Amino acid sequence: MSCRSRSPDRYRERDRGYDRDRGGGGYDRGGDRDRGGGDRGGGGGYRRLEQEPIPSARVVFIGGLNFMTEERDLQRYFGDAGKVVAARVVRDPNNGHSRGFGFVGFAREDEVDVAIRKMDGEEIHGRRVAVQRAKTTLY
Repeated sequence: MSCRSRSPDRYRERDRGYDRDRGGGGYDRGGDRDRGGGDRGGGGGYRRLEQEPIPSARVVFIGGLNFMTEERDLQRYFGDAGKVVAARVVRDPNNGHSRGFGFVGFAREDEVDVAIRKMDGEEIHGRRVAVQRAKTTLY
């Protein structure tokens, strides 16, 4: 009876075989964790046209979003109310799934009032959303 070694090299070989069978990626099943790539825009994982923080007077909070809604959808829906300079869907930091709410920043304060009047109670992707003034700055 031979005694097989339990050296780290043996485990590396086993793990390498697992990677090869699964197409790479090892045991990490998480996706793009930094959320900066793809078509979502850069910097923080959301679409943004201004580099400075956007004051709360120019930001709306959107609650009740469909979990499939993305930043580009918010830009498209809220673009009718005014010039959208930032759109963010808040995501769970562990798995990247939407938490069901987000923020949209506008170029001017009067566009916020227009967005609230036009979009509050409207449907986005089959869900009725609540739109109100944000209480926080959008970074």
